[in-house]
This record gives sequence, C-alpha cells and structure tokens, in this order.
Amino acid sequence: ISNTLVIASFRYQLSEYILVFEYVIDEFYGTMSIGCSYQTILDVFDGQIVRKSNYLPIIQSNLTIAPICCQNNCLSMNIQSNPPTINRVYSENTGSYTIGDYVFIFVEFSSPVVVVGSIYLQLSLSNQPIANYLYNYNSNTLKFLYIVDGIDTTSALEVSAIIIDKYSSYYAGILLAGVYSRIQVDLTLPKPGSVNSLGRQSRIVIDKYLNKVVNVSTSSTLVTAG
Repeated sequence: ISNTLVIASFRYQLSEYILVFEYVIDEFYGTMSIGCSYQTILDVFDGQIVRKSNYLPIIQSNLTIAPICCQNNCLSMNIQSNPPTINRVYSENTGSYTIGDYVFIFVEFSSPVVVVGSIYLQLSLSNQPIANYLYNYNSNTLKFLYIVDGIDTTSALEVSAIIIDKYSSYYAGILLAGVYSRIQVDLTLPKPGSVNSLGRQSRIVIDKYLNKVVNVSTSSTLVTAG
C-alpha cells in the first residue's frame, strides 16, 4: 500500500518450508491494492527462525525477501474490505404453523459467504426462540430451521437478530468466502415489515391455538333387525 506500513503477523507453520502470516484488513481502507516492494522485510523481532537440521537460528540478513518477491510478483492483490450485506430474509414456507412444525428460513447475502463456528437466528417472538443453522443453501445463502414450540402467536414471523457464538471458534461468524478471508459480513437485517424482510417475503403465521388433525378414520357397523 503506497506510503503505508503494513505488518502481517505470524499465524502458524503450514509445512517444513511454509510459514503463514496474517494481515487484518482495516475497514478504513475500503478498496485497496497490496503488493511487495523493495522495502519488504521479514522481521523476527525477539523471536527466531531456526534450521530444522541443526536448530541453529537463521540470521536476519538471510531473511531478505524483497528482491525475490518483487522479481516474481509473488505478492500482488486487490483487497475489497467492504463486507457483504444481507439482501433479503425469506422462507419457502407460507401459511399457519403450530407446535412441532418445521419452518425453514433463508438469509441471502450480496456476496458468497462461509460460516465459521455456531450461528443462530433469533426470532421476533416474546420468548425469543432461535432457528438453528443447517448449511449453505448456495454460495451466498444460508439455511436455518425453526421448530415451532407453540408458546407464541404472531401474524407475521420476523427475524430480530443473527447470533454468533463467539466461544465456538476463534474466527466465529459469517465471513466473506475466500481461502484466507477474515472479513465479517454486515449483520444488519432488513427492517421488520420492509420489502426484504421475512414478514414481507414470506407470510408465516405462528398460531399456538391451531388444531392439528392427526388422524381421521371411519368404521361401519352392520345393523340387523331381529
């Protein structure tokens, strides 16, 4: 980045020959280009990189990577740090549902995304039930399942929040799809009742008083006169 100091921190050793470093993108930059220059260095600071054969440290002067990197253009990329946003929340279900019914809810994003760790949808009912994440329905859409518990009633089911379990993974969340992507999506949901909200996209009624017909059978009785 022109006139900007960028520090990528060591993350882990991928193999005997490859070390992986990570640079956390600052959203302040927006769209930017990053590449190698003759000022690029590998600095061990207070650490050491040692040879596997004899565990002797490699001296700093042997870690000059700029000439090789610049000659082969090994580091050159455009970075888009603007996060994906939610296009709409919808369901293929419609009509009235009661206790025990399955309601599948889809969240569609503006770009392909991946899920890391555990995530849930919180629904706009008084007991705040959750819909569990199932899988990526396609590259930019996530599928969730809500099993109606029958406690609440609503004429138009809505999603109130997307919950990320931060303890489930180091990078838990919904991320922009990419090999080393760490860009979290914008979790701002469409306003309830707006055109892209669940309530407008799919009319789902939750009715705890709805009676279910489980089984209907008929039988005939032979009546004779005697």
